[in-house]
Amino acid sequence: MEYQTLPANSLVAAAVEFLEHLYNLSRDLNTPEIQPPSPAISGRHLQVCTTRKFSISGLTKLPRMYFSPRNYLPAILGSSGINPKDWHEQQTPLRRAWLTLFMRRYDLPEWPAGQRSLGQLDINSTISYQTDKTPRAIGGTVAELHGREALSADGESMVDSLAVAKKEYMQEGVSRLFKGTFNGGAFSSLVLKLIKHLSSDIDFRKLTEERKANAVVNNLVQRGFNPEPMPHVVCMAGTASETRHAANCSIDGTPHKEKASPTMCNGCINGWTNDNYLRDVIAERDRCLAGSQDLSLTSAERKSMVATSNQLSQVIDAQCKLSNEMKASIGNIISSWRENSPMKDFK
Repeated sequence: MEYQTLPANSLVAAAVEFLEHLYNLSRDLNTPEIQPPSPAISGRHLQVCTTRKFSISGLTKLPRMYFSPRNYLPAILGSSGINPKDWHEQQTPLRRAWLTLFMRRYDLPEWPAGQRSLGQLDINSTISYQTDKTPRAIGGTVAELHGREALSADGESMVDSLAVAKKEYMQEGVSRLFKGTFNGGAFSSLVLKLIKHLSSDIDFRKLTEERKANAVVNNLVQRGFNPEPMPHVVCMAGTASETRHAANCSIDGTPHKEKASPTMCNGCINGWTNDNYLRDVIAERDRCLAGSQDLSLTSAERKSMVATSNQLSQVIDAQCKLSNEMKASIGNIISSWRENSPMKDFK
């Protein structure tokens, strides 16, 4: 996982500190202890959830290996007095327990915050964590054991409102494409392909631009595409089977958005951006460039920030090139509408 900032209590801070300690123990032989990077963004390449073989070759030549918490879960549960068999030796119950604490301990629980913390693409998956997986006897349901029966109703209401807002967001994105404003991300190409397909229908060509945009969005929603805003891009993967497996972060057909970054998402078929996201990436590139000139940083840190700024520049160039291609293509399509329709007002 690349470097992130988020609020954390002392327990989470202690856990991260422990992982950093393990990371230091597995550093290269005969090298000084790794110090926390400053500024913190320069340490985004450090992978604390990794380990190495404690041997000469393991600590000098072999690369770091990711470790799965699931392998250690039985020991953790056993030391806590919990029978691992009750949890089927899986980590999902641990996630459910965490969300139960998150949503029921505080006065103002927020479902989107819980979804973001769990790294789930679909908020319905988050809400299901607070419902009974199987029918339970009276007195043993989640709501009865933990209180706050209104959470389920609040979740359903929030999902409905969020679905409306996301559909409006998608329609605004398609309308921007019609107007020729900046549209980046490979998902724009998929939208353009859909518009070309729909344009073969004379009834579609007769629609106003607003109704055309609505028809395009309805098609995308039916296919499972769903916008998930992230710091640098909107991930449209949703539940669409046709593109989930093609995501840059996909593992065995499932997107892993915890791996998301400007470089990881660059060129991904599920990525959709606009001028606001472009400005954010440019600002991050400029911060890295400024940091690379900061003589208070080590040489290695400055070189890392130069490399990051170069990568972001490539992302920016690719997005601008794609946007220009989209403008030319949609311009040709709109011209064909006007040539083949008596309607002159497309606003």
